[in-house]
Amino acid sequence: MLIHAANVLNYARNYRVCYLGGRYGGGKTSFAFRLAYDLCQYYGFRYILSNVRSVWNTEPRHVTLRDGVYIDAVFVLDEGGMYLDNAAQAKSWLAYLRKLNAVLILPSTFPPALLMRRLTVQRTHNFNAWGLPLWVYGIRLDSGIIKQTDWCAWYYPSEIYGIYDTVGMPSQANDLLDYLQDWTRSAASTLNYTTSSRLVLPSSVDNMQIHYDYPAEAEVSESAAFDALNDTMSETQYILEDVRAELIEAAHEARK
Repeated sequence: MLIHAANVLNYARNYRVCYLGGRYGGGKTSFAFRLAYDLCQYYGFRYILSNVRSVWNTEPRHVTLRDGVYIDAVFVLDEGGMYLDNAAQAKSWLAYLRKLNAVLILPSTFPPALLMRRLTVQRTHNFNAWGLPLWVYGIRLDSGIIKQTDWCAWYYPSEIYGIYDTVGMPSQANDLLDYLQDWTRSAASTLNYTTSSRLVLPSSVDNMQIHYDYPAEAEVSESAAFDALNDTMSETQYILEDVRAELIEAAHEARK
């Protein structure tokens, strides 16, 4: 049973990526699957997809798009930091999550790219040694000017035992990314986009211009126009946060 977990679930749903850090054997993958389960139970996500075998997983070929657009899926990419450790690789996943209604959970000893660490969760206390089946997790949210810390706990984490393969070697999930790109193309076709939305980042941030392809219909309703404007503003904010994160990451690399 998760205790005081409403915030971490909300953060994961809204920010789309949750990084679970910590040592080997530190309960990262266990907690990832438990979060994925609760996101499906309480927030309407329909599928769990992972590079680790689990009885909760759905085979990607069996996924159907809701309304021809949304996959409503939670991805659990075990040890994702080993192959999502730079901005370019991170963006190959981040580009699709919000529009397809998907969440990415990354339990990994090695941290992923900074873009994927806005929401970080790590186990801070394990009370098993005192005979109490309780794990406590610290939560940190760092997105622009928003900086929050929180906590949650898991009572009887042994409830997850047998749900996923603890000895298997996770793959790099390239096959899942291929499916994600296929689903994006299918959703774009359903929405009558001439091509998938694209973004162009020039070399100079000062002269940055953002280009979008919009639906081909000649007439757009007022509500649809408002939704398109809201999407554009959200996308612009997201891009600016990416640029900020890349600059910070470059500064960190320069200090090494």
